[in-house]
Amino acid sequence: MNNSYNIENEKGDMKGSWWKRRSKMEKKLTILSILALAVIVILVIVIIIFFTRAPDVCLSASCVHVTNHLLDHMDPDVDPCEDFYEFACGGFMDNVQLDDDYVKTINTFMEDTVQDRIRGIIEEPEEDDDPRSIANAKRLYRACMNLTAIEEKGLRLIKDSIRQIGGWPLLENSNWKEKDFDWKTATYKLRELGYGFQFFIVMRIKPDENDPSKRIIMLHSPWSSLSRTDSNEEERLFELYVDIAEVFEVDKNRARNEYREVIDFMKTLFITPEETKDLDDKYDPLTISELQYKFRDVPWLEYINRLQFPAPNISYEQIVTVSDSPYFIRLQNALRRTPKRVLANFIAMEAILQHSMYLTRDIRDVVMKYYEAMRLEKNHVMNVPPRHELCSQLVGYTFSLPLQAAYVEKHFSNHAKDRAYEIFQDVKNEFKEVVSNLKWMDEETRVKALERLFSSKSYIGYPADLLHFDKIEQRYQGYHMEEDNFLASVLNADYYATNNRFKLLHEPVTKDEELNDAYATYTQSSYYDNDNTITIPAGMLQGVIFDEDRPNYLNFGALGSAMGHELFHTVFEGPSCGKPKISKHYDFISTQTMLRYKEKLSCVAMHYGKYFVPEVREYLNSSNTQNEDIADIAGVKLAYEAYNDWLSKNGAEKRLPGVDYTPKQLFWIASAMRWCAKGTVESIENSIAHSSSSLKRFRVLGTLRNMEEFARDFQCSSTSYMNNENKCELW
Repeated sequence: MNNSYNIENEKGDMKGSWWKRRSKMEKKLTILSILALAVIVILVIVIIIFFTRAPDVCLSASCVHVTNHLLDHMDPDVDPCEDFYEFACGGFMDNVQLDDDYVKTINTFMEDTVQDRIRGIIEEPEEDDDPRSIANAKRLYRACMNLTAIEEKGLRLIKDSIRQIGGWPLLENSNWKEKDFDWKTATYKLRELGYGFQFFIVMRIKPDENDPSKRIIMLHSPWSSLSRTDSNEEERLFELYVDIAEVFEVDKNRARNEYREVIDFMKTLFITPEETKDLDDKYDPLTISELQYKFRDVPWLEYINRLQFPAPNISYEQIVTVSDSPYFIRLQNALRRTPKRVLANFIAMEAILQHSMYLTRDIRDVVMKYYEAMRLEKNHVMNVPPRHELCSQLVGYTFSLPLQAAYVEKHFSNHAKDRAYEIFQDVKNEFKEVVSNLKWMDEETRVKALERLFSSKSYIGYPADLLHFDKIEQRYQGYHMEEDNFLASVLNADYYATNNRFKLLHEPVTKDEELNDAYATYTQSSYYDNDNTITIPAGMLQGVIFDEDRPNYLNFGALGSAMGHELFHTVFEGPSCGKPKISKHYDFISTQTMLRYKEKLSCVAMHYGKYFVPEVREYLNSSNTQNEDIADIAGVKLAYEAYNDWLSKNGAEKRLPGVDYTPKQLFWIASAMRWCAKGTVESIENSIAHSSSSLKRFRVLGTLRNMEEFARDFQCSSTSYMNNENKCELW
């Protein structure tokens, strides 16, 4: 035991003596060596973790929310290289029920969200600090919803109004005095009372094509529900007139006799929809003096001044344009030979019909029966929204600007607007680079194209003035809504709205008109070549299209692609459906460049024209859609290239949770998902026949099958359907 004890003591002495024997320098070097080894070990561990860990995942509420959206809309069992539309939208089509709707799209649900939010605003109780226009909007909504008051008021107001315009012969019978009626005086009185008054002549204010800084008056024929080529439609309209007369307790046989004469009068006057095609494109400027000489039966100076009152009077030198001279010749002849009794019966019935939805249930039911018959005849789905939706839409139209302002203030942030604007600028700069380097564009055209691109106005989210309620309130001076008198409230609003439209004649077009356009609560982007304006409304910046707090590969994919589409139209023409010639706004493009562009356009048209639609056993009508098709391809390509530039400056983004797709793949998914749709066979037929855009399925397939970048990001083989061999190259 003593030996053992001595041995352990000796070992301890030896250890202590080793450290004690080291010099200060050796001790320092030893400590530093140990620390260096520890650092190396830690670095190795960090490197191993960095290269073996799962990628960064975005776990924010926005990322989780959008992931759920994606999973709801997608069908991940579909091979994206074989049918990307089914892959991106298969779940949407399975989950969405059409019910009584004609078609449902991503946009349908965005519109529903906007309308629900607006209804939430106007259903709130009035507050003392409500702007007057918002208080009036809330009262109009309550008036619309107050069916009891509507029934109690009955038809007294409209009967009294008809008496003021010269009476209704059918209702008054022998008491009606022909000497008290004149169609012009009746028109003036209808305008004064707030009713629709353009039953014979439509008068609009529009920019002068010869001098865009000024406005002129356009006169054209009214739309009519009567088509003289369709005897069934004629008979249905006749029965509608008789049924309405019966609600006013008129003898049915007498109503049938008198309204047969009205139908005959209408057949001599109104033309078919085919004949009205392209009337708005006709420009025939003349002074009112010249107009008076050409069509002598109407006292034009008096007529126009009486209707545009209280705007300032005009003179005989005022420029007007008549878009449909043959109609005005027919009108003169018809007014000369038609008895006043027939004209009075026609005007009274049109006044009732235009305001039927504001009248009693008996009138509303008769009119709805007529529209249901029309829809059934054409195999269209009839869907009448519930009362609260109808009232919300009416109020939204009547008080558009203040409700847009309230919507933006409550449901949209400045940060969201700024983020959307940044994306827009990135895509716009990308398009600038493309135009600057287009090999098939000559220099003279390039200079003018860049001028047009950068002179374009853009409204992203909403105009700044929309949040200045004092400016908005000026537009609604005189409005007075009564919650227990629906028709009177509508007439009051229509009277002042018409005043505002006619006042524009006396205001220069160069004036800042941001608030003249109601767009913040729209849910689709737009481009107007007349004033070179792109609008990306706040109502669109939601859902699968945009979220300020989610990764940008989704925002560039959906929103950026839409922006690229509209930017493309600043240089190259927009919708072609029904247009007989190239718009004058694109005449800066040289013949040489136009020929090269048409080669690109021809490739796109041939590609889309090969798509067969099995539901209707037809091919796409690419001659109608080619200008939108090429803009779709360009828009996605611009957005993709802009996102790559953004990545190079900002670095990689986090992935979404629960989905095994790369950020680049999610860009393509977002670009496709904005087109998810489900519709009836009738909606498909109608779209192919009349739309300037391809069916949404082919807006996805046609675009991505022409994108080499898409095939690369999804690693699609050269033989896969989505990797089209003969791609249309734009640049």
